[in-house]
Amino acid sequence: MKWFLVRYVYRIVFEQETYQCQFDEQQRIIRSDSLTNAFEKAKYLADSFNPCFKNYLGENISWKFVCIAGLVEIFPPSDGSEISSVVVETADAVRYIKEMEMHKRFLEEKIRRNST
Repeated sequence: MKWFLVRYVYRIVFEQETYQCQFDEQQRIIRSDSLTNAFEKAKYLADSFNPCFKNYLGENISWKFVCIAGLVEIFPPSDGSEISSVVVETADAVRYIKEMEMHKRFLEEKIRRNST
């Protein structure tokens, strides 16, 4: 069996159409014996990942499957393998770094709470 990285695209559907249109791109891994079978499996699984829920306003939120936008074979990872990389361009580097520091603090707090 081989591993494949699947790039799914979903449209986020709000009960009230007052929101700007949103899409969710998800990268997931699946196992299959071939690219063709991986594609069929990815299509079969597409609707099973995102259950509907109510947001904090009590509105129904759902995901509508749009397409599989990418499918590539990946090799078994080793310790430290890169999974994803995003290049960010910003006019305000100080603000960006402050936001990342905030994420870091949230993560450290989560780890601290889970280790006690």
